[in-house]
Amino acid sequence: MKRKKIISELLRNAWNERRHERYDHVLSLLEKAEELCKPNDHVFHGRIHHIKRQIEVDHGRYEDALLHNERAIESYTASGNSDRIAHSIRHLGDLYLRLNKLTEAESNYERAVSLYSDSQDTNPNDLANCLRGYALLLEKLNKNDKAVSIWKSTGQLYQICGLSDGQQEAEARIKALTDIQNSQNN
Repeated sequence: MKRKKIISELLRNAWNERRHERYDHVLSLLEKAEELCKPNDHVFHGRIHHIKRQIEVDHGRYEDALLHNERAIESYTASGNSDRIAHSIRHLGDLYLRLNKLTEAESNYERAVSLYSDSQDTNPNDLANCLRGYALLLEKLNKNDKAVSIWKSTGQLYQICGLSDGQQEAEARIKALTDIQNSQNN
């Protein structure tokens, strides 16, 4: 049990250090965590790749981030942790959206939404973040009716979470899309 506690602490510290952009220290912490991991520590391996993915995103290296994201999904799939699988698939959608690979983004967002919807343990903030990315994608695809519907759900979830910035963004996007639809109808 001590080994797993140490790994958890290393990964928690690595994530916090990443927020402060201390990347050399983050990589050192991840290396120590990897050394302690056993091959069947799938959740830990997934978390390590999740953090490495985020480092690549922080540096604008989205193609490299894709590789770590795929490895995170593989590890979480091996663990059977559906929440972490959905979370990583949502991030895969985010990456494809950034890379303007819209078909890939759409299929990943739809997969993540399905996994989140099937789980009784889904954190509403995680689902809201997933729906937000999906709604942004739908806007890019000019699927505005569906985007409005998704933004409404997103806003409701952000309201439940007490995240007024997210709720306000959803309301603003709904208004902008409604204005576009109204101008096209006139």
